[in-house]
Amino acid sequence: RANPSGGAAKWMRIQDITTHMIFVNSWEVSNGSTINKPACSVAVGQTVTPILLLRGKVETSKDVGFNRYAVDNGASWSVVLTDASNNPLGTALGEVFCYYN
Repeated sequence: RANPSGGAAKWMRIQDITTHMIFVNSWEVSNGSTINKPACSVAVGQTVTPILLLRGKVETSKDVGFNRYAVDNGASWSVVLTDASNNPLGTALGEVFCYYN
């Protein structure tokens, strides 16, 4: 994941960032869906990063692997939900948060 504090990408434990996250909204998404990033308000001295969490809802695949991620397009995210053969995988719940640091 991209480092919300800036710098190089790194792995972060979800419990380390959830205490600073505020839920904005959620949608049911499928492969190719676009989700607009929220306009997170910020106070002086704070930094904020929009975060998208994808939780599998209905996933069907004959392959042993799957892809569940989003591509950052600047003002929005493009959802990728495919199996290892690049076939659409199903649906997921896209949960949008504002992460405050």
